[in-house]
Amino acid sequence: MQTKIFYCVIVMVLLSNVLFSQIVYERSDYHNAGDKCPIVNYTNTYETQSLPFSNFYTDEIFRIAQNTGFENCIMDTIYYYEPADFDNESNFPEANCLYINDLGFEVFVKISDTQVQEIGLKGILPFANLPYSLTASNPLTTLYFPAQVGSVIEDTGYLNQKFLISDFESIIPPDDYPTIAAIFDTVNVQVEISVHSEFENEIQLVIQDTNAFNATRQVLTEYKRDIYIMDILLRNKLSNQYISLGSVPGIGDMIPIDFPIIDTSYYFNCYAKTYGTPLLHCAINQERSMIFSMRVYNDNNSSIPNYIDDFTVNLFPNPANNILNFYFGKPQKGVLSILNIEGKLMSEMEFNTKNIIFDAAKFDSGFYIYMIKTNTGKLNIGKFQVLR
Repeated sequence: MQTKIFYCVIVMVLLSNVLFSQIVYERSDYHNAGDKCPIVNYTNTYETQSLPFSNFYTDEIFRIAQNTGFENCIMDTIYYYEPADFDNESNFPEANCLYINDLGFEVFVKISDTQVQEIGLKGILPFANLPYSLTASNPLTTLYFPAQVGSVIEDTGYLNQKFLISDFESIIPPDDYPTIAAIFDTVNVQVEISVHSEFENEIQLVIQDTNAFNATRQVLTEYKRDIYIMDILLRNKLSNQYISLGSVPGIGDMIPIDFPIIDTSYYFNCYAKTYGTPLLHCAINQERSMIFSMRVYNDNNSSIPNYIDDFTVNLFPNPANNILNFYFGKPQKGVLSILNIEGKLMSEMEFNTKNIIFDAAKFDSGFYIYMIKTNTGKLNIGKFQVLR
């Protein structure tokens, strides 16, 4: 009898040690509005260039060494904002945090004790250069708490915004507009986002790079697939039916973009207990054999410090393909200058706002320097990259 009790005690001790060591990603680990985190982005000049996944991940260890093999190493900072600073029209009253995604969109999220939901999206409409604010008819759940090995997230969210056909008059050829306006009256911008993620394993994340923190941590891995479908729908006045812009005879052929726009992305993330963001974020291919870019959240603390700065300039996305956003946190008045790497002035503009939207589509691939000088004498200089 004593022998049975002894073995039962041993089993219970071993079981408790396993449970105690398990990484569980909880609500208390997640970020909040007002947080910031410095990051290190590893990229190549062209987005389609990649490196073998096996260069970094072998024998349950993901290792980032000094010479990663990526061409570029860009320092930046991720900010998590108060939604009210971006939501002037109060379209997203339930949001309690906001971040800027890799495409440069402002994503409004609602964080509760059990989940994270995306409830709104702001950006610039392709080809029309028209600002939009999409509200969720069905919010997208991107994370459940707690997350641990074996957790699976699968959800689809829908966001919409309706415009009048007259809002697009300036981009429709004058000879065609009367005919189009006679047939269609409403434009519906619709975004469908589907997420599938699996928290698969616990591994060691080893970082040995002077550009980022040096540490070895036990982390929880996530494989994630995002499917992003954007469509522009026109409503027929007679039938009240919506049809995709790309399918409208004579109109779809004039648009330089094919609708619907479908983009599928795959990611590998590493989370650590008591940390507010993933320590590692990688863009990968579907087969998980190649890595296109890596982001290291460059903070070796267990929590993320709050930011307070009278003249913080947050630039996103960086690298960029066309639209760049310069966000100050509060309105500023001054001059934005863009120079090439040799110091030649490429563009200059005056501003009186807290968020400059700058079109870099005319710039060639490469690095550029921005210089922001306010009328009160504040100066901020930084670097960004344009990819083609």
